Amino acid sequence: MEGTKIVAGELAAAFGPVLTDSGFTLIGLFVQPARIVLAQNLTDQTLIYSFDGSMNNFLLPPNGFLLLDVGTNKGTYNTAVMSQGDGLYVKSFPGTTPTLGYAYMSYWYAT
Repeated sequence: MEGTKIVAGELAAAFGPVLTDSGFTLIGLFVQPARIVLAQNLTDQTLIYSFDGSMNNFLLPPNGFLLLDVGTNKGTYNTAVMSQGDGLYVKSFPGTTPTLGYAYMSYWYAT
């Protein structure tokens, strides 16, 4: 029986000092359907993340991370994934601006 190979997608980052609370900045796009997604806030301020660039989906404190293993619970006919072409966006928490660090996105997909 042949297994499925998990491959790392391209690492993407947004530089902290250019982030504002007035709108989302695209960190990166999923070039392949992503099964595992890692969002990291390696700045000195709380950041707000979005999957569509308009809705606030989750907050990460300084040096925080969110790991989503969306491909774990495979159904009979399909596996949940973050869709190819979707992205991850970030903005600063209202009233704050990061002075150093980066917001990162990493992902893994199956081949």
